[in-house]
Amino acid sequence: MTSHSKQFVLTQVVYDFSKLPTHYRGGTKRQYANVGWQIGVAKRDQYFRVRLFCLQPKGDHPWSISTNFIIRVLSVDGQHLTNAVEYTFAGESTYSFCYYDFPSDTIAKNFVVEDKLIIEITVAIGSITGIKKPDVLRDFNVPSAFTDVALKVGEKKFFVSKVYLATQSESFQSLLFGGFKEASQAEVELKEVDPEAFQIFLELIHIENTLTDSNIEDVLILVDKFLAKNIAHLCEEFLINKSQHCIRTKLRIAAQYNFKELKARFPYS
Repeated sequence: MTSHSKQFVLTQVVYDFSKLPTHYRGGTKRQYANVGWQIGVAKRDQYFRVRLFCLQPKGDHPWSISTNFIIRVLSVDGQHLTNAVEYTFAGESTYSFCYYDFPSDTIAKNFVVEDKLIIEITVAIGSITGIKKPDVLRDFNVPSAFTDVALKVGEKKFFVSKVYLATQSESFQSLLFGGFKEASQAEVELKEVDPEAFQIFLELIHIENTLTDSNIEDVLILVDKFLAKNIAHLCEEFLINKSQHCIRTKLRIAAQYNFKELKARFPYS
């Protein structure tokens, strides 16, 4: 079992609310925790139904993802309606899903403007079982002729080059070449660092195409912690050019990490 306690946000603009069919109209598919996710909306009897799809196929082996998520119905003029749901997705059918019904009349009267409204679902993943983690792109488990220090993160050791690491991080330059005791140690322990995020951080330093919407915020925590300006720039470029995160999430990240170019992409938001 893998514990995540991470969040992501899905957003869908629902157009032509008055013409919504009884079958589901799906939004953009997103990847998080190596799994696809999607919002679907439909009208069923007197209800506006919002469904969260987990697009992990049933497969031959059992799997499950425990979640808590918040569904927000938003009008374009700022009104909102919120409902919290706790649900465990599992491989018991072709795709796993959970839905919540809102009275159609209430939604139409209070939230639909010019025949459209916005659905936002914030998903917090608790634990995951039976789903493979993304492949490791570079192995730091074994020392080589090009490594001269082992960084201990939790129970895992990463063998790296001091010089190369120092060229990418002001903090590591100070730690490994300054007046600290760690400069002469063959093994250096890093506290309060997530091993999975550090693996991705190192891959990014070594020019691997490793960033995803699932890991970008974990990586940015380390970028900020270790003062890795070049990597911060790569993260900002990813958010501008490749990320499928909603505008609200991108603006939050831009404000948190002072990404001026990213923020400038949404001047009227």
